[in-house]
Amino acid sequence: MTVGRGQTESTDKKEERQAVKPAAEVQQQGAELVAEVGMEIEKPIDDFLGRAQQAYTAYLEAQTQVWKAYQEAQLRLVDDYTKVEQEANKVRDEAIEKAASLQVKDEQEAEQAYMKAIEQAQKEYRKAKEQTKTTHDDSVRQSLTAYKKTIGQGWATHRQALERAWKIFTKDTG
Repeated sequence: MTVGRGQTESTDKKEERQAVKPAAEVQQQGAELVAEVGMEIEKPIDDFLGRAQQAYTAYLEAQTQVWKAYQEAQLRLVDDYTKVEQEANKVRDEAIEKAASLQVKDEQEAEQAYMKAIEQAQKEYRKAKEQTKTTHDDSVRQSLTAYKKTIGQGWATHRQALERAWKIFTKDTG
């Protein structure tokens, strides 16, 4: 198609314009793409930073919860220790009270046994003393009986001797 020179120019200009237009369009499209990519890059970065911020906030919250749980555990441990200590004190006090009660009871029983032993010893002493007195009295009685008998025999012998002597004297004198 050979058309006149004017037509060729306009076609060239058209093509040039079309070529220029696409370059401007490419530039604009590139700028839009860069903006989109930048936005797309910024969007994931913003999303990442947002998630990182949320994670950090969650971490801080978790750390706070862990600290609260630790403090609560400490309080429970203190409460548990206090309860155990109170129970131990109660058991100790009851054991001391029971030991004191047993000591008093044992002392009373020992005193009763002591008093009973004293009574028994006194009873045995009185019995032994009575037996000794009886034995002594019997011995004294036997001794007196033997004495009286011996004295009686002595007097009898003395009288017999005197009578013999008197007989002998009266025979000689008489």
